[in-house]
Amino acid sequence: MSAFLGIRTNGKARQAALNKILMKSVDFLICNKDFSVVSAIELQDKTHDRPDRRRSDKFKRNALKSAEIRLIEYHAANLPTVEEIRNDFFHDKAGKQQDSKTPAITTKTDDRQDWSHYDKP
Repeated sequence: MSAFLGIRTNGKARQAALNKILMKSVDFLICNKDFSVVSAIELQDKTHDRPDRRRSDKFKRNALKSAEIRLIEYHAANLPTVEEIRNDFFHDKAGKQQDSKTPAITTKTDDRQDWSHYDKP
């Protein structure tokens, strides 16, 4: 996650925050043509029921939310169809269809948030 999340702190706190995301990743990162982040996709399976994975997933959700990056989660045992994935990207939260060339998902890529405080239990 360190490849696409920014850190808004300096000194020792910056290194501590960076250490929290260095080994974290998402399964898929969806970007626009200019490589600005549209969304992250996580595939969940039964291993995500373990307490350590739940804590990690919570950290990821909070970090992505703070960075205003939408996280879409699918269960690996019940993967969506192409049409369902398309609907996830081209419908807003209320189900209203958007322009088919413009995803309903937007991010503020150049105004990244400080998410370092989200790792608290």
